[in-house]
Amino acid sequence: MKARRTERVALRIPVRVEWQGSTHDAYTAVVNQGGALLLSPVALPREATVGLRNLQTGGLARFRVVWCGEEDAPGGRRVGIALLEDRLSFWGPEYERSVSGT
Repeated sequence: MKARRTERVALRIPVRVEWQGSTHDAYTAVVNQGGALLLSPVALPREATVGLRNLQTGGLARFRVVWCGEEDAPGGRRVGIALLEDRLSFWGPEYERSVSGT
């Protein structure tokens, strides 16, 4: 099995997804430096490029959708996204504290 490049951390971070001129709010379930698993009310097509605004830090970055699951609960789909930019601090101090153990 291939090892992950960065540690995954279970964090609920509110985000705003921007895609094709529309926006919707979602939140993360799991994050790592290179991406996240979102819980989103909107299905997003695989390979779509989306903007994501971290509503805790105000940061904005571009991501590629790598996977979109079926609706798990009313208004909730799991969406896997991969970071397209060098924004290692995008997830903010809560993530940094989680991976550093402090």
